[in-house]
Amino acid sequence: MKPSVSIQAEAEKEAGPVKAEAEERSAVHKEKSAHQVVAPLNSGPRQPVLSQEEKVQARVDEALSSTAKPMAGGDSAGGSLSQSEARPVEERQDPVVTRRFAGDLAGWLAASYTPPAKEDGKGRSSVSLRSANARYSSSPLLRSVESDTLKGRASILRYVYSPGMLEALYLMYGQSFADELEAAARGDRRALSTEQAAGMFKLYGESLERVANALDAASRTDIKALVKPIRKAAVREEAASEDFAKAYAVHAEARESGLKDVMAEQSARMAQSARVASQSAAREESARRAVARTLRQKASGPTLSDADLIFLAEWLERRNASSEASASAASICRRMAGELRSRASTMLAPAE
Repeated sequence: MKPSVSIQAEAEKEAGPVKAEAEERSAVHKEKSAHQVVAPLNSGPRQPVLSQEEKVQARVDEALSSTAKPMAGGDSAGGSLSQSEARPVEERQDPVVTRRFAGDLAGWLAASYTPPAKEDGKGRSSVSLRSANARYSSSPLLRSVESDTLKGRASILRYVYSPGMLEALYLMYGQSFADELEAAARGDRRALSTEQAAGMFKLYGESLERVANALDAASRTDIKALVKPIRKAAVREEAASEDFAKAYAVHAEARESGLKDVMAEQSARMAQSARVASQSAAREESARRAVARTLRQKASGPTLSDADLIFLAEWLERRNASSEASASAASICRRMAGELRSRASTMLAPAE
């Protein structure tokens, strides 16, 4: 019996501090529970309230500093680096939309700008949504793991055209893009004067504002339903044109064989196909005008030309773009427009 008593006493002795510590933690927990509403109000300075843009920036910074698997042919979006090995913020880049893409876009915009012939005139640019799409639809500056060109293009668009990624790319490249644009305007190739460079910034600021208004209108529109009549009329026109071609081929063979009845039948078929094709083309054109008219009516300010509005609507419809992504793109274009206008004002401001 003595050994048993000794072991029990020793166990209680060892458990004493543990039990006391547990009771202390319980008491602290009760104390916190009793004052859980009051304590945060009296425990040091409040945390600053972040704006939505600051919250997104914080998430982007966190994502860039985390480990990320690099895509084939591209750079990693982040990595666990020591402080001495970490790259400067301005060198961060997305593995798909590289920093070279932002620089190339700025250089292209500067090269496409023609300053006014007269001092009080307004410059112009040859850039449009259609030309931008043609230039960058298969650009090597946009990296994809897909070897097939069409699949690669589709994967890049899916990757980029989402609210979060659009915002991340703007926060990553927006400032440097404006810097690159100014450098390209004042470089050896262009060597624009201060007034000419400011005019270029104003022009592209106005252009981006129009794009923003168009995207904003598109985000509040059922684009698929709006574009559907165009698609339907185009399909009918294509089918009628194909039927006309077949009838023409049969008519030619019948003429060689001297089959007048067949010739007459195919001649009538060609006439009917031509009428259907013409009617479908008219319906398609009417549907296109309706698209431009609808987006223009919904726009909150000056917007794009009819041709660019139609192109934008069809582009969004083909890519199955979400209204949220279009609204995010509109916001980014509007903020970038403000940045360009602000830079133009700074250029023209008298030196202090």
